[in-house]
Amino acid sequence: MFYSNVLALQSVNITDGSLTVLFDDGTSIVFEDVWLRDQCRCSACYNSTTFQRVQHLLDIPDVTITSVEYDKSQILIVWSDNHESIYKAEFLSEFEYSVWTNKRRRRPLLWRGKEVASKVAKVHVDKFLNSVEGAEIVFTSLIDYGAALIEGVEVSLEATEKVCKALGGVQHTMFGGMWEVTNVMLHADTAYTNVPLAVHNDNTYFNEAAG
Repeated sequence: MFYSNVLALQSVNITDGSLTVLFDDGTSIVFEDVWLRDQCRCSACYNSTTFQRVQHLLDIPDVTITSVEYDKSQILIVWSDNHESIYKAEFLSEFEYSVWTNKRRRRPLLWRGKEVASKVAKVHVDKFLNSVEGAEIVFTSLIDYGAALIEGVEVSLEATEKVCKALGGVQHTMFGGMWEVTNVMLHADTAYTNVPLAVHNDNTYFNEAAG
């Protein structure tokens, strides 16, 4: 369900601590009064140039809805502190749950292990870094299958870092940003050798572990 046209208001009813809005397509949405006050778009509450609040969230007064007037396109609310707020029908309709689920969420994709090998994306590094199409292919594969192959990356720390930054950034740890694991025993740790390690978790002592 996606609203290609602006919905018209059919009825508005004040209930205990909320406002029930019925649109002409039969959709009914309940808005809490505190949420409505927070979303007030008057110049005293909202900067329409920067799209930012003027009033801090904690400064919202403890008020209730005193009266409501509406037509097909908007609602006028008068609050118990005599403040007035106007809400457009188009704005309110955007907060119908199905609109957000359909616009923002991808449908889950079910797959079995053997099927993935032929479906995981394989994209040349130049296409990934220099085109929207290449990036979309890689990220779609990551979302759907948890993996993507970027081919043709130069065997260097700098080239690898460039790809990592395009994928979402380099997470810094106590080792810094990008760093190489070499076969030396400076740290008395088998992780710094060519000995294979079983599956394990790194950096469990950090709030946000790497990887």
